[in-house]
Amino acid sequence: MTRYCLHVAWCVAVAVACCGLLPNAVDAQQFSLKPSVLNTHPTVSEFREEINQADVVIRARIEHILRRKEGRLADQDATVKVLEFYKGKLPEEFPCIRMEIHQSPERRKGFKLPLVGDEIILPIKFVYPNTGSRPPNGQKAHYMALHYYTVAADGAINSAFGFPPAMQAQAKLPLFAKFISEQVNRPRRKRPHFKTAEVLFTDDFNDGSLAGWTFLTGRHGFTEPPLNRDIDVMWIGPHTVLDNNMKFAGEPPTVALERNPKSGLYFARHNNTTIEFGVVEGRLRMRSSHIHRHFTLVTGDPQWTDYQIDLDVFNMLDIEQPHARRNYKKFGPYGRVSVPNFPETRGEHSFVGVEFGNFANYDLSEGTFGNSAFQIRCKYPEPLTVWRDHSRLLRLTKILDFQPWPIPEKKKIHITARYFGDYVEGLIDGKKVLEGRIPHDHPGVEKGRIALWAFETWVEFDNVKVTRLVAADEKDK
Repeated sequence: MTRYCLHVAWCVAVAVACCGLLPNAVDAQQFSLKPSVLNTHPTVSEFREEINQADVVIRARIEHILRRKEGRLADQDATVKVLEFYKGKLPEEFPCIRMEIHQSPERRKGFKLPLVGDEIILPIKFVYPNTGSRPPNGQKAHYMALHYYTVAADGAINSAFGFPPAMQAQAKLPLFAKFISEQVNRPRRKRPHFKTAEVLFTDDFNDGSLAGWTFLTGRHGFTEPPLNRDIDVMWIGPHTVLDNNMKFAGEPPTVALERNPKSGLYFARHNNTTIEFGVVEGRLRMRSSHIHRHFTLVTGDPQWTDYQIDLDVFNMLDIEQPHARRNYKKFGPYGRVSVPNFPETRGEHSFVGVEFGNFANYDLSEGTFGNSAFQIRCKYPEPLTVWRDHSRLLRLTKILDFQPWPIPEKKKIHITARYFGDYVEGLIDGKKVLEGRIPHDHPGVEKGRIALWAFETWVEFDNVKVTRLVAADEKDK
């Protein structure tokens, strides 16, 4: 049997993002939260991204608040009277809009949800009820405000995250409205035309081997005030699982990794939860049902550019899950993966995921969208200690598109992820659900490996295929 190395580590840290909490002095040197020319967000280009992502942009006045929740994850459902349309239309005279306060540390302290009578500017995305609760007010879709801007009596525009220097002079009506209109009227880039070419890679796991795949390796933690406690979020230990000395780390005690002689799966038990990985019955299993446990399994050529990933996934309910969130349903393929120090990673890796998950989405925990969504997520390189942003646009994670999507148990779902230039789209069982444009400053805008990922769930992968994409005429797409 060919000897191969499996490297195991965390994928994306789940960080504590509490407004007003600051990292310790050492961490602050690595990643300062103080605004500067280098780290001020959102940027002008991010404002433009926000307008591009919105289906509708309006200026409106709040008429009635149907539901309101306070706190660091404050949100509300409110009906509004539209005063002006900047982009698109809404079928209702008094539409009900979901507005949220993100818990990013960059949010201005004291910025509150708007009240009845307040005037606001809302970029709105239509989110269709494939799962979860029905939209309020008899609407066919949830109207989600990607963000909102308050309009003062003198016309001054205020934002929870402020404005970059290049836009501060425009933060007043009618200059802000002009900025939005100019962006709306810019020529829209059309979906590129492409077709499949040769197959670059396949793996059906029928040989029981993970040869050619590599788990990212390294250690990553975050500091949680006021305890200042470093937390391992995945595995640490020797690089080669064949040595059978790998340790499962986290909260004490450390548990040795074992291998089941019958199934061949590597496993450990911690807090009454089984964590295991390997190939069983012709499928890759990644079972990571304890909090902060990630798997990221990488393959391919870092010089791959335009390609399509196809794979089958099966999600399981793990009855051993000890905490309330029994199945986090976060898994899927990554494209354009960049790991500068491959296979070691200390946070500098990045990717564009076409995945199931609910982090950085809106209010999934409350059941509005059920507990699962299909999304395109851009993860940027980050320092060792990170304060995770919940914003769709700010800094380290950007959600390019998402829709609520039901995930059946033990039933095959076929995912297709396409990357062509900066364009990316996601399909489920052959139906296009998502599309977006990779930001020009992302490391994966042109090339990168592929990966499979699972977090706090039990998922099995099969029939992975990567096919090169080439430019085509419209009739050949």
